[in-house]
Amino acid sequence: MMTVTIDNSDSAQKALANARRAKEKGDWEECEKYYNIVERNDPKNIEAIFYSAYGKTKSTMVEADKFKKEQTINVLKKSVSIVDDNYDTSSEKYEKNKKLITQINTDLLALMSGQFVFTQTTHMQNGITYTTNDSSYTHYNFYQLSNAWVETLQNIIPLITKPEDSLYLWMLIRSQYLYQLHSGRNRGFKKTDRDYLIQKISETDEKIKELNPNYQPEVLPEIKFDNPAAKFFKGLLWFLIICVVLFVLFIMLLALSE
Repeated sequence: MMTVTIDNSDSAQKALANARRAKEKGDWEECEKYYNIVERNDPKNIEAIFYSAYGKTKSTMVEADKFKKEQTINVLKKSVSIVDDNYDTSSEKYEKNKKLITQINTDLLALMSGQFVFTQTTHMQNGITYTTNDSSYTHYNFYQLSNAWVETLQNIIPLITKPEDSLYLWMLIRSQYLYQLHSGRNRGFKKTDRDYLIQKISETDEKIKELNPNYQPEVLPEIKFDNPAAKFFKGLLWFLIICVVLFVLFIMLLALSE
């Protein structure tokens, strides 16, 4: 009997080249298509695992269906959650992995900071036009995605042989916490959220200092948080001012009519 072996390595390399080219052009449907082919041929390829889902998510950001956006973000979240499971710990792959992980982090921040994250809706009620959007809904999904990626980065750190080689991972974790701090108001920012994130950034800075004593963290931005009580009293104050103005106008009209 004769055993026939089919070599798919050439087609897989062509698919990878096409996938990277599509990603460079921002052709997200083609990006998803070709990275799916790569993933089928190499299920442990973390580049394909991530970017096949990333391409799908990017292509849905311009659509009006917020539930479709949520579904693709959840798929991407699951994809980043298994990156550490397929991380190649061999020392010869360290530099390649470092470059890839850093690029994934950059692309995630670009996705989560993009402008096509909400659908604006205009409708009328009692003769008044209202404009709303679902940005807080999408930003909350991004917040969960960011947390999933932070957890993955934290899981990769113990896999690094030399502690100093994990420095870049701590820097990426810090960038994610900083993103969450900046985007907090988009998903309903609270003082407790702000304090928590500042604490996490501070803890991360300490880890970075342990690995690089010369590290000087940037000063955190002054970010205001939502205060429901303050918003209520501010609204009440404006209501009283309007009432007073209307009352004065009413008295003036009465005086003129007499």
